[in-house]
Amino acid sequence: MKLALLALGLLLAHSSSDYTPQQIHIAVGSQPGDFTFTWSTRTQASAPVVLVSNGPSANATAQELTSGSNTWYIYKTAVSGLTPGSSYSYQLGDRSLGLSSSYSFTVPPQDKPTGYIVIGDLSTSSEYGSPTWKAIGEYIETNPASAFFHVGDIAYDLCTNDNTNGDTFMQEIQSTATSIPYMAMPGNHEYTDKFANYIARFNYAGDSQNFWYTFTSGYARFVVFTTEFWFSEYTHLLDPQLTWLTEVLTRTAEDMEQYPWLVVMTHRPLYCCQKASKTDCNSDAETLQNALEKLIYDSDVDLYLNGHVHNYQRTTPIHKGSAVDGSNTSLFVNPGAPVYVTTGGSGCDEGNSDLHTKNAEDWWVTGTTDYSFGYLSVYNSTHLGYKQYTVGPTTLFDEFTVVKTNSRV
Repeated sequence: MKLALLALGLLLAHSSSDYTPQQIHIAVGSQPGDFTFTWSTRTQASAPVVLVSNGPSANATAQELTSGSNTWYIYKTAVSGLTPGSSYSYQLGDRSLGLSSSYSFTVPPQDKPTGYIVIGDLSTSSEYGSPTWKAIGEYIETNPASAFFHVGDIAYDLCTNDNTNGDTFMQEIQSTATSIPYMAMPGNHEYTDKFANYIARFNYAGDSQNFWYTFTSGYARFVVFTTEFWFSEYTHLLDPQLTWLTEVLTRTAEDMEQYPWLVVMTHRPLYCCQKASKTDCNSDAETLQNALEKLIYDSDVDLYLNGHVHNYQRTTPIHKGSAVDGSNTSLFVNPGAPVYVTTGGSGCDEGNSDLHTKNAEDWWVTGTTDYSFGYLSVYNSTHLGYKQYTVGPTTLFDEFTVVKTNSRV
């Protein structure tokens, strides 16, 4: 009796809000029908779980994330066997202490058009990223998104002010990330705390630290990896990542037939234009070209998405520093190389960067310093489209289409 009363007293000592799930977001798993779920509470739950309507339930594991006096318990779990194209509702929390409100999501379909929001280097501060985030919220009301792609540099920074900046960011994206998968990847600002917040706060079906992973959606295979390893003390992870990257880009005939589009996403660019005194589009880009371009080209990658440079820039199909198809800057039919898109101008706390294109090569097409976001459309097995919108008001700035009726291999 005394033990029971003691347990009850300890329970009552914590506010019920301490167990309330916050910062909820979902992600696509490695196989069609796989999903991951992530959320946080102030006090550690004893029986964390996700319950999916007409689907499975899954227990979750907890990880503590602490900085100063700011402590959260972050829960992660995954479910599989969901039906592509079907919608589900779910609740998460603690079996005995209470569950969250009900949320819903749709598993990305196969053999149907899909669309994706593309952002990079985004905070949600009122001065910078907030206008972009507001514009995206309005845009997806009429342009459905199967996922968000955040190509690095998240929240500026997740770890700022004892991680409270990350708390604010994750809470602000919750209204959409509970129903639309939020697929992020690390940039140099995630390296600020040696990736601790990034590893703890996200949940992807790749390596245990979310550094590299692959997933499919609609007609496309998406491949994510980390460019920071070339520019930090993490060089010991270069070989494991390159081994994995080579394996996943060496696709079977069945995989290519089912997912004819191949999109690579990471943080730093291989091709862009910048002031000569800067290294991002010059020596750093050359480092990545030497390390990655042959593999990207030989693997028949169609599109390379990155952030890092704080503006929007786009190339024509390019290989070894030369335009492969320069006859048309917005329609590429059976192109001989990938198109490279830099979308790092969504709105960060450092402001956007000037364009320096006076000596731009023939592969450079266009760019803008306005705050902007992208929308990638995978229409079917032969047509892919990309649009970049500036915000305030939302205006179409650039678009291109890739038509593919044969493989370059």
